[in-house]
Amino acid sequence: MEEIKCRSCGATNRKGAKFCQKCGKPLPTTDRKADTAQPNKGLVGKMANILKQVDDELDAMFGGENASPAQPSSPIPQGKEAVVATATGPPPPQPSAQPAPNPAPQAAPPPGGMRTIPARSASASVLYQAIPPKVPGEQVAGYVIQKVWPLLRSNYYKVCLARCPQGHVNPSTVVDRCNTCQSELQTFLMHETAPYPAFSSDPTRQALIELSRRHLPGILTHSAVLNLQNRQFIVVDYPAEPWLSLAQVNLPLPDPNRVVAWCMNIGQALASLSEHNLVPDAPVPVDYLEPVVLLSNDQPCFADLGIFNPRPPVTAQPGASRTEQQKSEKKEVLFLGQVLYMLASGSRQPVLQAPGNLAEVPPIFRKVLTRLRHDEFSNLNGFMDTIRQTLVTKEFYRSLRQIPSHRTDQGRVRDHNEDFVGKWSLGMQQTPDDPEVGLYLVADGMGGHQSGELASRSVVQVMLDEIQQKAQDLQNVPKLKRSTIKLDQATTPGEVLRQAVLRANEVLYNSRKTLSSDRGTTLTAALVVGDICAVANVGDSRTYLLHQGRLEQVSIDHSLVASLVSAKMLKPEEVRSHPQRNQIFRTLGDKLALEVDIFERSLGNGDRLLLCSDGLWEMVLDHEIERILNQATNPAAACDRLIEAANQAGGADNIGVVVVWLE
Repeated sequence: MEEIKCRSCGATNRKGAKFCQKCGKPLPTTDRKADTAQPNKGLVGKMANILKQVDDELDAMFGGENASPAQPSSPIPQGKEAVVATATGPPPPQPSAQPAPNPAPQAAPPPGGMRTIPARSASASVLYQAIPPKVPGEQVAGYVIQKVWPLLRSNYYKVCLARCPQGHVNPSTVVDRCNTCQSELQTFLMHETAPYPAFSSDPTRQALIELSRRHLPGILTHSAVLNLQNRQFIVVDYPAEPWLSLAQVNLPLPDPNRVVAWCMNIGQALASLSEHNLVPDAPVPVDYLEPVVLLSNDQPCFADLGIFNPRPPVTAQPGASRTEQQKSEKKEVLFLGQVLYMLASGSRQPVLQAPGNLAEVPPIFRKVLTRLRHDEFSNLNGFMDTIRQTLVTKEFYRSLRQIPSHRTDQGRVRDHNEDFVGKWSLGMQQTPDDPEVGLYLVADGMGGHQSGELASRSVVQVMLDEIQQKAQDLQNVPKLKRSTIKLDQATTPGEVLRQAVLRANEVLYNSRKTLSSDRGTTLTAALVVGDICAVANVGDSRTYLLHQGRLEQVSIDHSLVASLVSAKMLKPEEVRSHPQRNQIFRTLGDKLALEVDIFERSLGNGDRLLLCSDGLWEMVLDHEIERILNQATNPAAACDRLIEAANQAGGADNIGVVVVWLE
């Protein structure tokens, strides 16, 4: 039987093995080199040439028969560097000069109970070596490591800032609260890798951090990028547990629907980054799945944008810009093709060098991967459409289901209720990917003598009537968004919602003039179409989004105190107790020319929307609202608990809430 001899330790291995069973280092692949003797053309040929260069470098690094000692082509500078970019939060304290305790590594089991791929022994190349994991209690530039998840070529850590929000610096034994003031310490997810070329310049680092904060689909918010001792640490917001790296999942995935669904999520993230001129640095010989984490709702997200590089600038030469564009699109296609191949086959071999008949791949995916190897896909959208069409069933792309609940309460002080809430949904579906359309509203009326109640009720009714007339057009929006057809601005959820608010304001304004009344109302509304959410806001009623367990205020208050906070003349925590907190400068019905704020968000499985009047958020702090939404077993229970919390805090105003779960 033919065997392969390891060039590093001399052990013999079976034919076809990719890594040495004794030392874990890559084995020589004679078949691949034999293939390169023929002329290479097209993308496949270019990839083969690149991989041959990688092979040659490996031969040199691992001591081949004719190899001479060689250094990596782009040596990475040694020594410690400073923190290179931080987006939010207090600056982390500099690491102490005292050596950190060094107990034996204790790698925590991955969340969700799935196995972790053991790290291989280090090799001569920084791109191929397994990075020895740090241990709980060590500090990295002011972050204390709490849990460790070692992977093949990188490590994940759960960390907290040693410095609390009040400025107290804690020792390495800290767990989750400050030893001095008992305030909760900020928790983050840290990814340790070899330095990426993408973070070679400060502008690029800061641009990637800022981009991650725009709530793009499939991207976790980056907080900092640290370069320390020939290692790079990407710090992101800690996701709600359970989570795990996609590299920890047992591959191949047995369910083709799940393969397609995960590829679609990653493809959407690639498309969003491409719109901001960022492309993956493929074919870098690193594990494609390690920078991606899988959230509890089965949604893959990038936890590390270091593998993306800015698209090359447009040149003045004729046709050169189009050529660069095509190269970038090829990289996106190749990246997603590699992910598809790895999820479907379990192999981490480069997809363009896979066996000729793709024997490791389930038959349902062989045709699309064969077309990929023949360079038949010119752009990412076409490749994603083909992947999506590989399955007869479309269950993998089932539209998000909306589960709403609502409640209003008079409170403990007012003698009548002027809050009014509304909800309406259209769930006409012929196929699982037909999107559900839902409209949710909270209006806080004003004017006294039932004028406020009538105002809020009439606005909600007009809004419902307006949206129903656009329901059929709105159902086509997600399908158009995924196609190459240009979406008409008039049919976007944000514009439809804006026009509905303006129509409601016109009706209320005319009614107010006819009756010589001072009736008016605030309004916050959310129009959800599939995974698209548009939020409208007038006044100080609010819309919140709970995403990955973290609460975010989407709308912006049109009030005096909000303006003072924006001007940094008032702290956010002082808003609820300010004597002029009820002075708002924008309402419906006050004047015919109304400015409506529109916000748009992408929703995912597990997200939760909360719309409420000031009777809730003035009584209940945001972190308490976040806790209630996370712990509630269903939307109705969340509404009941929020009303109860507002009344327990005093119930100084009417309380209106709408809670929507997405799944």
